[in-house]
Amino acid sequence: APTNVRNILYHIQLQQLTPIIAHVERYPYLRDNPEQLYKWVDAGAICQINASSLLSHPADRSFIYACLKHQLAHILASDTHSIKKRPPQLRDAFEAVERKCGQALADTLRNNTLDIAGNQNVAPAYMEPLRHFGKWFF
Repeated sequence: APTNVRNILYHIQLQQLTPIIAHVERYPYLRDNPEQLYKWVDAGAICQINASSLLSHPADRSFIYACLKHQLAHILASDTHSIKKRPPQLRDAFEAVERKCGQALADTLRNNTLDIAGNQNVAPAYMEPLRHFGKWFF
C-alpha cells in the first residue's frame, strides 16, 4: 500500500473535507491487507464501491460483500464513462445488496450516496472491532 495515505487523509480533513476512497475493490494491496482499509476508515475516510464490480467480477464481489459486512464501504456508485460502453447498473447493484445484505444496508448506501451528491456530510458507520475478515484476521 502507498505509505503516505494516512498523511494525505489527514491533510484533506484539515481542509474540512471528508476523503472518499474510490472503488476500493480494485486495489490488490487492500485485498491482501484489508486491515489497511480498516485503518483508513477509522481515520475518517469514506469508501466507495462500484456497481459494475459488484455485478460482474466474482473476486471483486467477494471483497465488496466482506467490506459491507465490516462497515468498510459506504457509497455504491457507478464508474460510468459512457452509457453505451459501460452503463451505470445502479438499480441492479442496489437490488443485489438488498438481496444479500438486507434492505437497511441498501438504504444506507443509497442515502449516503445521495447525501454526498447533495453536498451533505456522511460519517462512516461505527466499525465494531472484528477479528475475522474473509480469510484475514485482525
